[in-house]
Amino acid sequence: MIDFDNQTVRLIKYIRRQKNATATLTDIQLYSDKATRKKEDISFLLICLVQEGYLLAIQKGDCVRFEEKPYITSPYTRFWVTPRGRKLVEDRFSDFWRFMIPTLISVAALIISALK
Repeated sequence: MIDFDNQTVRLIKYIRRQKNATATLTDIQLYSDKATRKKEDISFLLICLVQEGYLLAIQKGDCVRFEEKPYITSPYTRFWVTPRGRKLVEDRFSDFWRFMIPTLISVAALIISALK
């Protein structure tokens, strides 16, 4: 089970927004340098996401599940977001707004009642 922090969700969103909804390991590492993650950490995280079914990895035309050790990735390994990964991002987005809308309404009601 993976705990999804904001950086992990941003990583999945980044892959999802790329052309054809795919990104190479090199592209992801360049993005992660900006997000202050180490290259070793990002490779391990991507392998875990593939094993859990949130991403799909393709190397040399073959789908890779990373079931057998050693886990080998190349700079040209391509990653796609699976429907399970898309659902994760969409659920996080809807949960955020499901919380924010009632909160904003409550704050507005408090301000209006305080002004009267």
